Amino acid sequence: MFERIVIGFNRTPEAEAAFLQALELARHLKARLFLFEALELPVSALATVQTLYTPWVATPEQEEFLKASEAILQEHCESARQAGVSTEFEKRLGPVQKLLCDYAQEVGADLIVIGHRDRSGLSEMIHSSLSNYLLHHSPVTLMVVQTPAALQQ
Repeated sequence: MFERIVIGFNRTPEAEAAFLQALELARHLKARLFLFEALELPVSALATVQTLYTPWVATPEQEEFLKASEAILQEHCESARQAGVSTEFEKRLGPVQKLLCDYAQEVGADLIVIGHRDRSGLSEMIHSSLSNYLLHHSPVTLMVVQTPAALQQ
């Protein structure tokens, strides 16, 4: 049924809940996991016309964040491998909505798993809803995982 599962990942309790659910599902189905994280460029990188012609250079703080992000992805891949699940990860710069859909198609995924943030109303409009976007644009089946209260703390 599901052989290739993509997890939309970031450093949140919601992503952790999605990872745990997807890992369990992949273990039972003998599926392969693909962890995906999209990191959006900071507004400051887009602030001048010059950046349209020159590559973005991360500040030391942003470099540290990128390294920590990669380490977390590697740790989760290792956890999955120890559970007997073939896993790899990908990290890209840009808007998560489109990049996640593109990545799912690239790896031939048949399921995308994401965590759910409990946003509604104005907050959802301002921050945009990944789950809403994927509901309308995902090229494959979508699983939205509710975050258990124990992970929200």
